[in-house]
Amino acid sequence: NIVRIFDFMEDERTAAISMEYVDGATFSSLRVQKPSKCFEVRELIPWVTSLCDALAYAHDSARLVHRDLKPANLMANSRSELKITDFGIACTLRESMHRVSVSTSSGTLNYMSPQQMLGEDPSPSDDVYSLGATLYEMLSSKPPFYGGDVASQVRDIIAPTVTQRRAKLEIFGEPMPKHWEETIAACLAKNPEHRPRTAAGVARRLRLSGTIRLADVEEPHSQPWLQNLTPRPVVLIAGALALTVAVVTLFHQQS
Repeated sequence: NIVRIFDFMEDERTAAISMEYVDGATFSSLRVQKPSKCFEVRELIPWVTSLCDALAYAHDSARLVHRDLKPANLMANSRSELKITDFGIACTLRESMHRVSVSTSSGTLNYMSPQQMLGEDPSPSDDVYSLGATLYEMLSSKPPFYGGDVASQVRDIIAPTVTQRRAKLEIFGEPMPKHWEETIAACLAKNPEHRPRTAAGVARRLRLSGTIRLADVEEPHSQPWLQNLTPRPVVLIAGALALTVAVVTLFHQQS
């Protein structure tokens, strides 16, 4: 679900990138073709599942942060498969730890987290925020903040719910599921600590399923201290427990 890059080419005057051709349209274009200028949740579920899966791969396996996630950088091909485009300003997590200056930021203001806007080190949390802003626009026809001093609003103002924005714009459609409203609001939290930690976490909150990668990163339900033990300590602990039981049993028999 990520557009492939085949080659980089440059000479003394120009540079070019050879990449996968996507025979489809951006989600910005698809949205405006809708009668209400926005999608319903049921229409987005397959695409959002693929989007979360692709971001989970980018963050966890490729160690990349997109940094400019928005409807214009998402496409659906002729087979209705989602493709993420324009990793042009993507930054590896390792590079983000070694940057000399963080005084500048890149991205699109309406979808940028407060941290990215301030030029802080790139983080998967920035993409989680942008994912929330993207879903907000796809479901309400507008990003969370789109008029006036957007930068100040992103930093200081809590966006209305998708349902409230729809009502204001007189968009009538299917009711917004509570868990989608809550997840989008969590993604748009000003404090990154209050956002879902991963794209897979977003998928779980949205109750999405169906991909191997999202299934593999489910948080464990058993005691984590047992999972972190190597086989040898586990055997030693089991042996100690068995010895304790034997001693207690022998004591009671002698009594």
